[in-house]
Amino acid sequence: MIRVVLDTNILVSAGIAVGGDCDRIVQAVIRKSLHALVSPGILDEYLDVLNRGKFTRYGFPPPWVQRFIEVAEHLPSDPADLPDSPDPDDRLFLGVAQLAGILVTGNLKHFPEEHWGDAQVLGPRAFVKEAML
Repeated sequence: MIRVVLDTNILVSAGIAVGGDCDRIVQAVIRKSLHALVSPGILDEYLDVLNRGKFTRYGFPPPWVQRFIEVAEHLPSDPADLPDSPDPDDRLFLGVAQLAGILVTGNLKHFPEEHWGDAQVLGPRAFVKEAML
């Protein structure tokens, strides 16, 4: 089974554009045909962003959030040794992705290839195509 880390923007897009690539990815995790890896810091960011007032007009938090959290694999702690990244907030996602193998993000420019290490970074459309979702 494919192991993946989802950037927060993938969950936001899944809640806004039902039926789109990001929603297909999230639903694959919920169906357990895709394995999502989260850490405490990533989970905190997910919950913070998905509960922001600016998203209430989209019906946030999405009804699938609790199920997504339940089926995800939870690391006991954030990785201690995080890779360099142009945006310090993205280091955690890239660090966990090095354990999972793939990071899916809608912000590819935030993750220059020289910082990937052992991870592969893909946009949602490329990931859906590669994973055949």
